[in-house]
Amino acid sequence: MKCRICKIKTFNMNPPLCNYCKPNSCTNCHVSDVNYTNDTFKCSHGCEYSLSEYITRRVYTILLNSDWKQKLSIAGERVEYIIPNTESIQIHSNIPNHIDQRNVLAVHYTEDIDSIQTQQYNPKYNNNNPIYSETIRENAAYAWPYKPTYTESLFNWDKEYVIFEVPTSEVYVSSYSFLDWVSNSNDKFTIPLSKYKSELTFSPEQLKYTCDLMNRPTRKQNLL
Repeated sequence: MKCRICKIKTFNMNPPLCNYCKPNSCTNCHVSDVNYTNDTFKCSHGCEYSLSEYITRRVYTILLNSDWKQKLSIAGERVEYIIPNTESIQIHSNIPNHIDQRNVLAVHYTEDIDSIQTQQYNPKYNNNNPIYSETIRENAAYAWPYKPTYTESLFNWDKEYVIFEVPTSEVYVSSYSFLDWVSNSNDKFTIPLSKYKSELTFSPEQLKYTCDLMNRPTRKQNLL
């Protein structure tokens, strides 16, 4: 099964969290003696809270109060490249042998590969979802930082793909998992949309460093 927070495969069934994400102390009083039974955490001081409450608090705390390495460590497998300036994209039909050292590669899957190969990539859509219309995601291009073989095994895809080559400075790294926590609602543990770019986007260099340092959110050798 997969960890409910970081989506890493884990053998922990009770709770359904990996060793990295499960609590090593109570989230209320911080005593180290915490037990999990019947979907509930209980500590020796009497504090009690559900698994879902713990996950919400843990993610909220990491995404707003931790450093970028910890944030990326719980990004999960659906890490993406966001490219707001689509004019900066160079299209390749295969992975090139050499690229400009100032650029990065990413894989983009499509059902209309011919149109992408014959003209500059330009997404023709608008999304009424505030996550798109109020952030850098609106009318941006998207691609995966993973090697095609890894991406296809991860998502069980058999679509055709092209390779995007983009200046590193034009690329934001984020995660689909983060979108689940972003909203304009007034819920106590919701990440406001205004924090999306400043708190939940990163650089390709930060992604590579975190993968190399922590094997999270994936192993470095899985990156393109």
